[in-house]
Order: sequence, then C-alpha cells, then structure tokens
Amino acid sequence: MDEAITHSQPPMWFVQGPGVQDIKLAAAALPPQLWVATIASTAPVVDATTGSNLELTVLDRDGNARSEPTLVDASWERFEEQDGKGGWVRRGTVAVPDSLRQPGAVLVRKIDDNDTDAAHRVDYILGVKLATHEEVHTFPASSWVSSQDGKRVFFEGSAYLPQHTPPAMREQREQDLKSLRCANGPAPKEVYDRAYGYQVYDDLGNAKAPRPALGGSAELPYPRHLSNNLAAGTNGPGKPWLPFDEQFDSSKQQGFNGDLLKSVGSAVAQGIKNIDNRSQFTSFDDVLQLYRKGPPGTGTGPGATDSVSSLKGLDLDEKSLSELDDQAERDRLGPLARIHSKLASAVQQLNFAPKWKDLLKFEAPRVLAGRGLDVVLSDEEWGRQALAGMHPSTVTALKRLPSDFGSAIGPEHVDEELAALGGAGLAQLVADAAAGKKPRLYLLDYWLMDTFWAEAPPDAAGRTEHAGRAVFFLQQSAEGQELALVPIAIELKHKQTQAQEAAAGRTLPDTAGIVYSRQQLKKDANGQALWFLAKAILRSLDSSYHQLISHWLRTHCATEPYLIAMRRQMSIMHPVFKLMAPHYRFTLDINFKGRGSLINAGGIIESVFTPGAYAMRLSSVAYKSWRFRLQKPAADLEARGLLDKDGNVWVQDYPYAKDGLEVYAELEKYFTEYCQVYYKSDADVAEDTELQAWWAEVKSEGHPDIALIEPDEEAVWGFKGPIPSVDVLSLFKAVGKGQKALEKELLTYLSDPVSALVEMVTVRLLSIHADGEQTLDERNYVLTDPAAVEANLRFVSRMQALEARMLDRNSDPEAWARYAKDKKSMGYTLLVPPSPAGLTFKGVPYSLWVATITSTAPVVDATTGSNLELTVLDRDGNARSEPTLVDASWERYEEQDGKGGWVRRGTVAVPDSLRQPGAVLVRKIDDDDTDAAHRVDYILGVKLATHEEVHTFPASSWVSSQDGKRVFFEGSAYLPQHTPPAMREQREQDLKSLRCANGPAPKEVYDRAYGYQVYDDLGNAKAPRPALGGSAELPYPRHLSNNLAAGTNGPGKPWLPFDEQFDSSKQQGFNGDLLKSVGPAVAQGINNIDNRSQFTSFDDVLQLYRKGPPGTGTGPGATDSVSSLKGLDLDEESLSELDDQAEKDRLGPLARIHSKLASAVQQLNFAPKWKDLLKFEAPRVLAGRGLDVVLSDEEWGRQALAGMHPNAVTALKRLPSDFGSAIGPEHVDEELAALGGAGLAQLVADAAAGKKPRLYLLDYWLMDTFWAEAPPDAAGRTEHAGRAVFFLQQSAEGQELALVPIAIELKHKQTQAQEAAAGRTLPDTAGIVYSRQQLTKDANGQALWFLAKAILRSLDSAYHQLISHWLRCHCATEPYLIAMRRQMSIMHPVFKLMAPHYRFTLDINSKARSSLISAGGIIESVFTPGAYAMRLSSVAYKSWRFRLQKPAADLEARGLLDKDGNVWVQDYPYAKDGLEVYAELEKYFTEYCQVYYKSDADVAEDTELQAWWAEVKSEGHPDIALIEPDEEAVWGFKGPIPSVDVLVLATIAWVASAHHAAVNFGQYDMSGLALFKAVGKGKKALEKELLTYLADPIPALVEMVTVQLLSIHADGEQTLDKRNYVLTDPAAVEANLRFVSRMQALEARMLDRNSDPEAWARYAKDKKSMGYTLLVPPSPAGLTFKGVPYSVSI
Repeated sequence: MDEAITHSQPPMWFVQGPGVQDIKLAAAALPPQLWVATIASTAPVVDATTGSNLELTVLDRDGNARSEPTLVDASWERFEEQDGKGGWVRRGTVAVPDSLRQPGAVLVRKIDDNDTDAAHRVDYILGVKLATHEEVHTFPASSWVSSQDGKRVFFEGSAYLPQHTPPAMREQREQDLKSLRCANGPAPKEVYDRAYGYQVYDDLGNAKAPRPALGGSAELPYPRHLSNNLAAGTNGPGKPWLPFDEQFDSSKQQGFNGDLLKSVGSAVAQGIKNIDNRSQFTSFDDVLQLYRKGPPGTGTGPGATDSVSSLKGLDLDEKSLSELDDQAERDRLGPLARIHSKLASAVQQLNFAPKWKDLLKFEAPRVLAGRGLDVVLSDEEWGRQALAGMHPSTVTALKRLPSDFGSAIGPEHVDEELAALGGAGLAQLVADAAAGKKPRLYLLDYWLMDTFWAEAPPDAAGRTEHAGRAVFFLQQSAEGQELALVPIAIELKHKQTQAQEAAAGRTLPDTAGIVYSRQQLKKDANGQALWFLAKAILRSLDSSYHQLISHWLRTHCATEPYLIAMRRQMSIMHPVFKLMAPHYRFTLDINFKGRGSLINAGGIIESVFTPGAYAMRLSSVAYKSWRFRLQKPAADLEARGLLDKDGNVWVQDYPYAKDGLEVYAELEKYFTEYCQVYYKSDADVAEDTELQAWWAEVKSEGHPDIALIEPDEEAVWGFKGPIPSVDVLSLFKAVGKGQKALEKELLTYLSDPVSALVEMVTVRLLSIHADGEQTLDERNYVLTDPAAVEANLRFVSRMQALEARMLDRNSDPEAWARYAKDKKSMGYTLLVPPSPAGLTFKGVPYSLWVATITSTAPVVDATTGSNLELTVLDRDGNARSEPTLVDASWERYEEQDGKGGWVRRGTVAVPDSLRQPGAVLVRKIDDDDTDAAHRVDYILGVKLATHEEVHTFPASSWVSSQDGKRVFFEGSAYLPQHTPPAMREQREQDLKSLRCANGPAPKEVYDRAYGYQVYDDLGNAKAPRPALGGSAELPYPRHLSNNLAAGTNGPGKPWLPFDEQFDSSKQQGFNGDLLKSVGPAVAQGINNIDNRSQFTSFDDVLQLYRKGPPGTGTGPGATDSVSSLKGLDLDEESLSELDDQAEKDRLGPLARIHSKLASAVQQLNFAPKWKDLLKFEAPRVLAGRGLDVVLSDEEWGRQALAGMHPNAVTALKRLPSDFGSAIGPEHVDEELAALGGAGLAQLVADAAAGKKPRLYLLDYWLMDTFWAEAPPDAAGRTEHAGRAVFFLQQSAEGQELALVPIAIELKHKQTQAQEAAAGRTLPDTAGIVYSRQQLTKDANGQALWFLAKAILRSLDSAYHQLISHWLRCHCATEPYLIAMRRQMSIMHPVFKLMAPHYRFTLDINSKARSSLISAGGIIESVFTPGAYAMRLSSVAYKSWRFRLQKPAADLEARGLLDKDGNVWVQDYPYAKDGLEVYAELEKYFTEYCQVYYKSDADVAEDTELQAWWAEVKSEGHPDIALIEPDEEAVWGFKGPIPSVDVLVLATIAWVASAHHAAVNFGQYDMSGLALFKAVGKGKKALEKELLTYLADPIPALVEMVTVQLLSIHADGEQTLDKRNYVLTDPAAVEANLRFVSRMQALEARMLDRNSDPEAWARYAKDKKSMGYTLLVPPSPAGLTFKGVPYSVSI
C-alpha cells in the first residue's frame, strides 16, 4: 500500500507527547480500575465510509487478568496529530479488573463488518498508550492490523530473552511467532497476509525468456528469498505480494517509487524500440554533454568549473524536441537530442514522484568535478578507485606468480615498467609478498565471466563478452611514502580468443588470454589508445562484478534469509530482534523490487551489463565461494592478503579498509555492550531457544546450498552448531568489439547512448538516500530498556564522532587514495555515517541562508512593534553579513512543543567569503515601546541553514534593547587559547559586559550584571541585622550584588538577572512569592488569630495527616495510605459553621484557629489552590507504622545515618571530658554493657587506636554562641545547646543491629546559674546529662528521656537547615556561579559542563534571602535560634573547608572511614550511596575534561579557568582566609589550578547535586512529624505537659508548609540521569551519555540495597521498609523522597 508507514524514528507523540501529560491528567480523574487508552495510527482507525472499528484488550504482565474487549469506536475522542505525518489519535477509557496491576500487552482486533473490500481491511497502528493514575505504559506497534488477523498482540516495549519472559506473556509470545510462519515455496496469498517462508529463485524468468532456478542444487546454489505469490511451476512472476509491514513507508515510497526500476527497465530499456537508439557518441565531448553546464554544444566540458549542472537542452518535453527537425541542429546538440521526441513520450509514462523530465537530468559525477579528462581517465585514477571507489572490496595482494593460476602475464610484460616505477621484478615482488613482506603487486580478477560461454548464443546486440584480470603496482617514494596504485598489465579474452590464436599458430590455454602491457603500449598514440580500450573493457567487467556479486549477492541476497528467519523464529520482544530491526528496514521490499525489475529476465542488469542473460547464473557461481565468516571486514581483508601479521592494513591509504575497520569496531563494541545487557553468561545464550532456532534456520533454510559446496560448517560459518557464547554474538561501461584505437573508433566500444542513459538513471537512483532514511548516527527507537538505549546512544555518539575523524583523514594531502592525481580532493566519504537525503557529498555554498529564531514569546509583538536584528559572523575571518531585520515579513508560527514558543523564519544574505558561521549577533529594537519591561525577548536559539548543513547557536537568554548587539556562539566548546581567532574579541567583550562593581547599586530589570556583596541586606528598620561577611567575627561567603541602595540595611527593589530566574514551569510549581507569602501572611500576619492554641494530645498532632473524618481517633498507622485531613478545606463557608466550641474542640487545634486563618491564607499568590497548602500527606516516616516505632531510640539512630541530616554524626575518638562534656562512664557504662559493649573508656581507646568506632556523637554546642547578648525570647521559647552519644550495637557475630542513643547533654542560658544555686559547679562547656540507663526505668523517666530527645532533635533540625543545608549547599555554592559568569565564557567547556549544576541557584537564593533567612522570616520564626540563626551560620562557616566538601574527605574527617577508605558502619546509606554517586561524577568530569585538556599545560594556559578559581577565593570566599591563612588547608592546594585534576569541579557538582538532595528532599518525609518540634521549657514528663514543649500549631503549620514545599521536585527538573543538552561536541556528549547511563544503572543498585532486610539503617525497627532513596538520581515531579537534581534550585 502506498500509504504504508513503518516509522524508524517515532513521531513526537510516541516519544514524549502530545498525549502523555494529557492522558495522565485525564486518568487522574478516574477510579483506579478505569484507565485512559490512546491509539495512534497514520489513518483514522474509524472510517466513516467503512464503519470499521478497533477492539482493544489489556493483558496483565504477571498474571492471567485481562480487561474485557473495549470497542474503539466513534465515541472515542479523535484528533489529528501535528507531527507532519498526517496521523490520528483516538482516546478513550478501558475498564480493567482490580487484579490487573501491570499491563504487559494489548490485543488489538480490527472489525470491518460493513466492508467487503479486502484492501480496506487493514489499519496501520503506530502504537498504544495506557495511562493509570501514576504512570503511562507504551506498547509500540508500527504494524498493519487486518481484520483477518484475529487479535494481534502488541507487547510493552521492554525486551526479554525467551527464558526471562514474564510467565503470563509466554503463550502470547509463542503464538505471535507461530502466526508468522508459512510453508516454504510459492503459494497464493492475500494482500493482508503476514507470512514468512523461503523460496528458491525460480521466479526470474517468463514464458518468452525462461531462466533456470537458482538454489536447490550444487550446480546453481543460491540463498533463498521470501516465498511469494507465484503459482508453483509457472516459472514467471505472479501477482506482486509482500507483507504490509515490510513495505516502504510513504517518505521512502515518494523518494523511490516502487515501480521506478520497473518503469526504467520496460519503458526505457525495452519500450523505446521505435526510437533511433542506435545513434552513437561521436566524440568524448558528446559524452560530456550529459553533464554540461550551460547550453549544449558550446564545447565547454565539466572541467571548466567545479559547479556542473544538468544539460539545459534536455528538458525533453514535446515542444522543445519537436523543434529539432533540422538534422544539423540535432547533430550539434548531441546523441541524446538526436533520439528525438519519441523518447519524451516513453519516459513521460513513468509513474514516480520526481517530474519525469528530471529523470534525464544528471549532476556531474564527483569524479568529474573540476578536473580534466586526462586526470579522470589516468592509470593512477583507476588504481585510486580500486581502493577508494565504488568497488573497493575485490583487489587482492598478488602472492603467487600469475603463471601459477594459468595467466599469461609474465616478467616480459611488466618488469621494465616495474623498474621505471621504482620496483623490483615480478618474481621478486611476488616472493617478497609470499614471505610476509609488504605486498607491492595487486590483482583484480574477473575470469569467472567465461563460465557460460559454451552454452551462450551470440549476443543479439553484437556485444562481445570478455573475461579479464589486471595487475597493479603500488608505487612508493625512496622514503617509502606511497604515491599511487598503477595498472601495469591487463589480460583479456573473449569467446573466440583461443581459436584466433590457434589460427595464427599460437597456443593459448583456456586459463589465459591476450596480455596488454603498459610498458609496451604507452610508446605511441595507437598503443595508448589500445591500452585505454583494455582498461575500459576491464572496468566494464569490474562494473558487472560489482553489481552482481559485491552489491547484489553479498549485501541484498545473502542478507534476506537472516531477516526471514528472524521474523519466523524470534519474537519482537527479543532484544536481538530490537537490536537488528533497523538493519533489516525495507530490505525485503527493495529485494522484492529488485527481483521484479533489476535482476529478472530482460531487466536492467541483463539489458545493460555484458553477461546478459547469464548474469544471475554468474552470481550463483560466485556464491560457491561465499563464506559467512569472511563477511567480517578484517577476515575479508586478511583473506585478500591486505593485512599484516598484526592485523594492520598494508596499504597506508586504503580508505575502505581504514574507515571500514573503524566502523566495524564501533558496531562490534556496540553489539557487545548491548548483548551484555541481556546475556549475563554463555548459559543465557545456550538457553535462548529463539536465538538458536533463528541461527539454525539461517543455515538450514536460508543458506542450505552452501553445505553442498563446503560441508565443513566451521569453514563457512566460523563455528559449528549453535551459537556458543556472547562473543560470537558512463565512460567506463565498455562492452568491447575489437582493438582499433583511434578516438572515433574507440567510442564504438562504449555503450550506445540509450543503454548509457538507462544505466545512468539506474545507478543514480540506487545512489540516492531517501528522505527519512536511517543512518548509523541515528537512534534506534525500537529500544526502550534504559541500558540498551544507553548502549545505543553511546554508539550513535561514536558514529557522529567518526565523521570528524574520517573527514580529517580526507584533508590530508598525503592520503593519495583519498585524493585525485592532481590533488583536487575527492575524499572518501562512503562510510561517513550521517547523510541527508539526496545524492550526497558536500556541494558549493550558496549566498542566501535560511535563519530560524525560536523564542518563548513572539519576537515581533503587535502591541510594541519591537523587532530583532540578526548579523552572522564568520568563525575563521572578519566576514559578516549585513544586519537583517527579523520583522513581520518573516514567517511566524507557534511551536507544538507544549511550551507556547514561537518560531520566526526568513532569509539572511551572507557574503561569499563567509564560509563557516561562528556566531550571530542579535539586537532587539523597540523604537515604539517606552515600557522597560517590554524591552526584552527570551531567545531559545538561532539556526542557520545553508544548502548543505544546519548550524545551531544556543541562546537560552533574554535579549534587551539596552544590550546592544548580543553575541551567541555556535555550540562548540573552546578553551580560551583554542578559540578561533576571529571569535576571540567577541568572547572577551561578552565576558566583560557581565561584570559589575561589587556591592549593591541601582539596577534596571533588564540588566545583566554580576558582582559580589556581603549579607548586609537581611535586616530592616524594625529588625536590624549585622552584616555577615567582611570580618573575622562574622565571616561569610558573598552573594550576588543586588539593587539595595548602599547603607540602607534593608531589602531594596527585588532584582535578579532575567537569565537566572525560574522558567515558567518552575515558577508555576514554586511561585516566586510563596515563601515570602507564607512568612508574613501566616507566621507574622495572623496576630489576631487564636494562634496560642496548643496540641492537647499526640492524637491531636496526628490529625494533621489523618485519613477519614477528623476526630475518629484512628491514627495514620491504620493504613499505609494516609491522605489529607478532609475537614480542613478552610473556606469561609465550612469554617463559619465551626461556632460550636465542642465541635471545634473535636476537630483539633487547626480547626480551632477558626475562619480568620482562611482569610489570611487565601491572599497567598501562588500556583496551587490556597486551601491545598494546609493539606498534608503523611510523611513516609509514619506510613504504616505506630508511634512506638517512629519515636523509638533506634529510629532516631537510624535517621542519623539515613535521614534528612546524615552528615553530622562523627565517630567518638576522645573521651567526652576531653572536650568539656559532662558525659562520663557513670551515665553510659551500664547501658553499654546491656547492649553488649565495653565501657566508655575502652571503646574510645579502641577507636583512637584505629579499631572500628562503636560510639558516635551529634554535637550542636555552638548553639550557645550568642546567648550572652540575646534578650529573652518574645515567644517564651527556651534555647538550648546540646550533644548526644550513640552506641553502634552489634550481634555476637559482628552483625550491626542498631545505632542507639545512650546519653544526651543539654544546657540553656540559665543552666549554669541554676546548678550553682543548687551548690553544683558546672563548666560553661558542660550541661545536664540525660542518661538512657537512668531514665528508662519508669514512666516519668521515659517521658523525660523523650523530651531530651525531642529537644536534641529540634537542635538537629536547626543545624541541618542553617548549616548543612543553607550554608554548605546554597550559600557556599553561589560564589562559584558568580565567578563563572564573570570570568568564564559560555564557550568554555567548563561553563557548559557546570551550567546544569547552577540552574536556578541564584533565584532560589535570592528568594531565600527575602523570605526564609531574612529578619522575621521563616527560619527566625520557626527555629529556636531565632534572630541569631544566621549569626550561628556565620560561626559555623569558620570551620568550613572546601577540601572537606568531597564526601570521602568529609567522612574521613568525621572518623567514618578505615585506613583503606572503606566506611566503618556496614549500613550507612548516605555514605555508601553518596560515595558511589561521587565516584561517577568524578569519572564523568575526568572523561569530559580530558576531551579539552590534553595536558597540564592546557590547564595552566587557560586564563579563564584560572581567573575563575582565583576570584572564587579572593572575591567569593575571601573571609575564610581571615580564619585559616593556610590556603592548602582550606582549598586543598595553593595558587592556580595545577593540573587536569578535576576534583575541584566534581566537588562543586557534588555539593550542588547529591549533597543538596540528601539534605533537602527528605525534609518533609523525615521531619514533617510535628512531634519532633520541641522548643523546650522544663522537665515535667506527663504527655499533656510534654506537648507544651512542642511548637504551637501555627509555627508547626508554617514549618510543615515550608519543608513540604522545599521537599517537592518541580515539573521539568533536571536530575543527574538526564542529558546535559548544553553540550554539543560529540566526545563531550558521549561522556555525558555514559554518565547518564551510569546514573540510571545506579538506581537499580541502590534499590537492591534497600531490599536487603539485613540493611538495618535502610529499614525501620519493625522491618517495614523505609528505604534510603534520597540519592537515587531519577525522580518524577512531586513529593517523592528521591531524585538528585543537578543544581541547588529549591
């Protein structure tokens, strides 16, 4: 069917939408058992003219559950896809049983009750999607579904080996395979049949021209082809048939119509009998007319210019040719014009996509471009093409004397020429090669062409068939530099040669012919012409051999059985099927077309090539020497004597071999990587029944005849039996009449014009790439499994990189085989993977380019009249285009990517001297607009398209009319010293434009300015705060200079560069005003609300998360699924009903705050509905667990290692008394003994001596720093300082069991005074010790122990937020980004590497300074340090050291690593997972940096890198030198960055990504329980009194809202498992893809650790899995307790 579509690259619907988000949203509104189904097809699946429908059934992957069949009919929503394919999507709902949990397949049946036309009984289905409430499942189809198929099964995209198939899917898998098998041989078939069988080639002949069957005998062995629709024994083609799924898609069909070859053959080669087709070429110039530029007959050849176009006089319409009645005019115009107008009528009947007359227009072959005939027809050019032409795979090294294989070529024919060329004699050269030295003589041998002469009648066209061979000499300089491959002797014979020689009295064996010697024939003109003729005949034989054997037999014909066997024996679920699918795309169709028009009786091959009717029989003879094992390029080269003993190619410049070996090596590497994803051992291979059945059938059914020729299976296939392991896994078309050598007579030996025309049309079509053709540099979209996709992406990246290496070889003038004789570059690009559609090689640049500008808003706004101006700069020179106005004349359309973007497209005139664009200048013009806010446009990027390639200029930046001309560079990365000279000034100017003076200063909204500022903007007039930074007393990092007027000590007008602000999706998920709104509107702005209401019971607290109506007394532990408190919608109506005090009491404290809260909260300006703010999911720490577990000692210890703050615990290697603590043996030794440990002193001594630490410390004593100057807390809160000691409990066998708190030490401002009043002395360094052994013996003691824990956990929470989270992640990271913006160009590879790690960091920090850490902000309002919170952060900064931010250094400093670098604690999830993430980051950064830094000298010379690092220290973190002058102690080394050592960058990336993820995204799930929020007043221990130590409901609410928001991933957030799309250089992309792949693989390993019940820190006390997933890289949007974004952005 012409409309058949089989997508190689799926349309956007299949990859990412539209549809995915839509059906997720649609599914969210449905009950769990109702799913949303979407079916995509290239035609409507409901046809109003036929009434046909589809029926859909869903099958469970893991069981027998299935849905009832659902009719996809007119009730389903239907819309046309916007992907340019004319596709349709139908969407509706499918009811599934509750027992169906994981869909594994869908059954699709086509119903056509009202349609009797069989051709209408098929629909092409692209795929099916099923959306549950949580995820979308995709079922690729890419297949035609017929009403005769019954129920077609389409599996979910994952690949499975047969033995690993989910049991419930096995029967479907087997049945689907069986349905494809049919009996061998021809049989009647319907158009819609899906049937695969084998057949011999008994369908090439017809009644008038019978041909023997090829295949089935040792005389004429041959591979099999797909069984067809031919009635048995008729010996002629039946009704054309091919399974729909194998037919060309519409784009392929349009570019190469299925009838084209057939049309060319019959309508031209056979159907022009009445045309004067015996007209001959009368001169060489006559031949060149075929390609001439300019009017015909001008006498100028194509060599006159590099730009050669079609013959203008050959439009061949009736009118133009009817004017050619004058014979002289027709003679002047050449032979094709002399064929007169009858040719037009014949050709005009051709049914194919291009205009018919264009078929006879020919671009000049590249071998002609810019070169004279002396070069094109030279001996050296022939030799060059033997290695780098269209047939480079037949030349062999000559290691035997020609006489040894019956040739007449001897020393008398070649030795004189060899000496003239600098070589030894024939005998010596052959002997040297046979002895293992470099071969210097090479052979082309086409002697098999004589095979059927005895039975062949005389050729009807008078052609003389030849057999022949030629010997070449590899000429070298005295220094061994190769110069050329020169033909020195040609041996030819025809049918009468032996008889003619005998008649002349000479005896000539059948194995020999007449020798034409270069040394003998080059001495006079007649001899030279005779030599030319011998070459032309030999090249004609080469052309025949190439088409019949190297091309048809070895690629088309031999390949077909592999595909047939795969269709019959290997499921589409099989990973090998998915791997190989692109390699078999359209193979059956092109072979089918070849049998119908190319190789059939009277087809183009027989009509054009000299073997004529015996052509295919010669192919069969050649098949006798076909060996599968020799298809591997190295084996083929070795068999042809082209490799030395080490596997290196003998010929220095053999492009086909050099490039081919590299391509094969990448294929082999890719296939190995891919197969290892699924085959973990050779046993997996042996057990793979489908793979083994496929291979057996390839040999027994697809290539059975080869065993008749060579019974040794290993000799043919490389091994015996089953697959054993993963490893195994027109001038040159002479047809020859005689030997007279004048030019006019020579031309009679060439094809006549019509035959030449037919062949030229054919080979041109065969040489064209179709639109949409898949090349090796494109993704295999059949693959879906992450590891398989990763392997494929690495391969694709390597293929793209390969192009550069191949083209680089082509630019080497010493690469003689890649160049022509006159050094005019030909280049060998046939193995360059990428190619656009068409007859490809690079052409001549044009002066009019197409520019495309993409933005998220129209770049021309009707309300403003603003435009853009575009200028193109040359990368390598001073050339530039004139500024071009992007205005209303440019085409404009809205993007369909869901971003609401716009694209403008128009043309830009560039000078001829501008060859390679390096940058574009963009200027915004806003002459009619006075509003500054309108003076910016966001530009996503610019593309420039020449006629040959597209250049991309990433922007992702706001352009202001105040910027002047903004420069955007082409995407490649350059170190400063490697910047193209013409780009250096632009690079430097762009950087300078970003720098501003330090400190606050007035700024416009559109300014792009980066400077530093101390934290002098946190206070306000009512609540002043001291500046942080600039002194040793309060040192601090710097932040981005803001819009604050100097000295005002209060926030100015909010300002941030546009390029640093949240994008729309981030802004929607996290509104910029949200934190600010929560702070004043709730924490401060509800003073009139009854906000002193207290929690009255633990159950009161749990009401916040309760499932079901409030007040029922059931806790969240009753179910794993805990939803929001239903009674807290807080709208005016519902809250106004709460007047009854008893009802308000029943509903809990938040309801008791009454309706005033609603009015306050309702003013919040952010994306979620305001009332949803006060609905809380149960933190994961609560899910399915009782409070006894959640509040247990063991759970606290577990969270110290696997909670939201796992990087504060340290090994205790000193006695507490050594650092002033009051904790002693009397508080812990009894408990230690009960837990199976030694005493305090012994355990400390053991740890200090290097043994495994068993005691651990949490120390928050610095909280007392500002007590002396702090007034009493206005809210009555008592601030504490504290520390706790934990014991690592183990079994007798050394198995860790728990980390148990055994002592807590606390003090508050009055502790020392109270102790003194009681007659006890307590140093300032010590506090009151709460001992587990002393307090767990009765209820009051237990309550006191609980309270001590709660207070210590409150300190932990404050320290976590202020220091581990804010200071170490947000605050310390900001200077790195400011310095990078100021000192490092966007062209810099490090900038591109680090860009994702700084995404949105400046925006989130700016928001935090105005609402979170500011005076009266959430931190001060909620956490116990209050107004001194940020000053405590400054104190902590004094001990900050950059070198300790590396996780291993941090763990070592905290005593958590042994001497070998292993983590002491067996199950420390943060450490184990974190070290693994860091190792991958470090590996990636090393690989990436080594792409650009080839030596330490490159690092030293990198002025931007060194300026960045110097500024980080001197401007971004200057105060740390006031605390620790030793630069090495702080930064890890002194001075500039010394080497390619990338630990600096990897450490920064770690802090921004994994460290931040570990301390941020677990906040709600680990600390959202309000029972952890003690603020401490006294010691009384009853439950009701204990609750007075908790935060009041309003502060608790504020903190819960805050941490919930901080714990949520935004939609579109970039996590480490996603690509860095800033990178474009192939090697950089490849390194990034490898990293992404490793990040994806990391998830499985982490989750595997979580499934181990012995991993005690990953589990709760009662073994209900908590799991540690905070460092699992991927995460969807939402509150997920996992996901590692690249950057600090929340």
